[in-house]
Amino acid sequence: MNGRICAPEIFHDAIKQAKGSVEPIHLIVQSDTYVYPIDLSYHDGEKYPTLQRVEGTPAVLDDILMPMTAVQPVVAVKK
Repeated sequence: MNGRICAPEIFHDAIKQAKGSVEPIHLIVQSDTYVYPIDLSYHDGEKYPTLQRVEGTPAVLDDILMPMTAVQPVVAVKK
């Protein structure tokens, strides 16, 4: 990335430096035995999207995250 081996901090630095610039981020990408250059024209800086509920729509994510089985209460047995 911009002439350096990519690591998370280098990636973040490249995104920050590209903000407000016209220079693309230069990548050399390897896929299997192929190596090729890519110029990434991205200049909007880092973004951190979040999920937001749309009122009036089903809570599908809540259904997906719900446990498959109900938790049964523990009952003490006296002998």
